[in-house]
Amino acid sequence: EQNILKTYKEAGYYLATVQTDTNAAPDGKTVLVTFEITEGPQIEIREINFIGNQSIPSKTLSKQIKTRVGKRFDEGLFEQDLITLLHYYQDGGHAHAKISGYEKRFTEDKTGLMLDIPVDEGPQYIVGTYSITIQQSEKPAFSEGKIREMLNPAEGEIFNRGAFQNTLDTIEQGYRDKGYILSEITPIPHYDEINGTVDMALNIVEGDVII
Repeated sequence: EQNILKTYKEAGYYLATVQTDTNAAPDGKTVLVTFEITEGPQIEIREINFIGNQSIPSKTLSKQIKTRVGKRFDEGLFEQDLITLLHYYQDGGHAHAKISGYEKRFTEDKTGLMLDIPVDEGPQYIVGTYSITIQQSEKPAFSEGKIREMLNPAEGEIFNRGAFQNTLDTIEQGYRDKGYILSEITPIPHYDEINGTVDMALNIVEGDVII
């Protein structure tokens, strides 16, 4: 039943229903299964509304998602769109942005769908300072200065979640390339909502070179 409903939803028949009836055959060894399907009308998206956004226009947010007005509604695709929107905000410095869900409204004839997306942007953060603590091995892999050269975004720039994660990946890969495959990097952010800054502490444990 769930697979049938999923197939219909992917085709835009969001109101489709499926009921299953089973009847035992006279021989007592087999069962007749009947799927009763009500397709309903094909659903088309009429509106996509963003509620609560102030720093980023709705037109800009609409360009970040694959769900479009005039197209059929794909619930799975739309759930991915919500994650994309959250990452877009986080990459723009809104580290505490929340997009927790959405509401559906249908037209009177049940063929049109309006999507309302509540957005809690939260403050936009600028990188304040980086503090770096390195528990070095007998043969240090990187100096603090070298680590600072890898940091992105830099101090004073908008805190970009994606860029910062790429920085952590780059540093970790640098340690692995030198044989420190057990190294650990722990970021500890401190958010100042009043001043709109985030101070980031990086605690690095190099470990030993693995032969």
